[in-house]
Amino acid sequence: MTTLFDALFRHSFYFEELLRGVSDDCFKGGESATHALGVLEREWENIKAGQRWAAEKAGSAPEASHLCESYAAAGWLVLEWRMHGREQVRWAKEGLAAARRMGYREAEGRHLSNLGHAYNTLGQARRALICHRLALSVAREAGSRLHEAEDLFGIGMALLSLGEAREAIGLFERSVEILRELGDRLIEATPLAQLGVAHERLGNTRRAVTYHEQALAISRELGDRRGEAEALNQLGICAETLGDARRAVALHEEALALFRSSGDLRGECHTLNEMGNALYDLGEWRRAVVCHEQCLALARRLGDLTAEGDALGNLGIACHALGDLPRAIEYHEQSLAISRAAGDVWNEGRSLGNLGLAFEAAGDAHSAVEYHEQALAISREIEDRNAEAHDLCNLGSAYALAREPRRVIVMCEQSLTLARETGAREVEAEDLRLLGVAHEMLGDAPRAASYFGHSLELAREIDNSRAEAAALD
Repeated sequence: MTTLFDALFRHSFYFEELLRGVSDDCFKGGESATHALGVLEREWENIKAGQRWAAEKAGSAPEASHLCESYAAAGWLVLEWRMHGREQVRWAKEGLAAARRMGYREAEGRHLSNLGHAYNTLGQARRALICHRLALSVAREAGSRLHEAEDLFGIGMALLSLGEAREAIGLFERSVEILRELGDRLIEATPLAQLGVAHERLGNTRRAVTYHEQALAISRELGDRRGEAEALNQLGICAETLGDARRAVALHEEALALFRSSGDLRGECHTLNEMGNALYDLGEWRRAVVCHEQCLALARRLGDLTAEGDALGNLGIACHALGDLPRAIEYHEQSLAISRAAGDVWNEGRSLGNLGLAFEAAGDAHSAVEYHEQALAISREIEDRNAEAHDLCNLGSAYALAREPRRVIVMCEQSLTLARETGAREVEAEDLRLLGVAHEMLGDAPRAASYFGHSLELAREIDNSRAEAAALD
């Protein structure tokens, strides 16, 4: 006679197998992924019920413990794409406990790694770092080179969140090296993409482009639509940095379609954020607000604190452009609080800079200088040359408001050097304009006119309407 336990075990087992199949098909992409996502939507409540039963019974029944571990392993791809970070943590912890209970040492390492990724999503980079380092020790103990490469990548991701881009690069390079030795080209694309992100953080935008192009080529060759979307999104970010906002929008739109077709909500969230940034650069501020509001809603649904902080900061920037300074300051303060709570130094510096710009627009030069100095200290600490160029330029602007032209010149000359080295052409145009303002204050009209002319020429070359209007003004 079938007992209640047997019936519930069969139910749980059936939906664990279903989840495993869904994850496999999602990874394939294309029509397989589309069909799998439909199955996932229809059966999601049953899948969650099966996992809950296995987790509840894991301590008293070995077969339930095995299922609990299998759910966390089989469903990780789906969890990472679509679920709130707290749910990811719960599944990973329950899978980890089950693996330890059964003595599955290698599985323990995989759940530790997944737990690290979940913590990083929640903005808890230091906890993520601990998990990935523990996972790395398990991988090396087991002699698993593939898992070693994955765990080196995970440590690099946590360090990148903590502003340690240079150290992260070494780990990503080691991960790529191992994956090439193993011939695993599909996974190789992921650390290549993050090498690009890390170089972007250090201001090496053109070098970042080469890594993203390598990742894109591999993803397209192997039919990895999600990897292709990620590479396109990152190339869009680089295009924006290099002053080509129209190309950036086109790349983000292409990435967004791919993320949506593959059901990757987290990728969709990040792409909406970057598309909003590019639209802002084109002066399409209301469209930018729509993108950032959609991003914010998805970020909160997924528990992605980094994306939430980014969306709030970008909404603040757009509200600033639309003339709503009180709302802009409110958004930037919320973004700053999230970054500080998460230990996200890079985004903390960005929020401080945005607050400086908002106070400058409100006519408060003293507060603007204070915020920009704090932002500059962070960008120098983490060696983010792009951010340093922006922060120096912003300080120059605040000093222009305070009518201190010699300080404007000192800041903007430093910024101009960095902007030209890193290819930040929008910053270069603003530096030239501010140098013109400073020389005009000093009574040197011919030199001022020369700087204004160069700024206008560059603004038109990069098709930046805001910079062109500022130079003309």
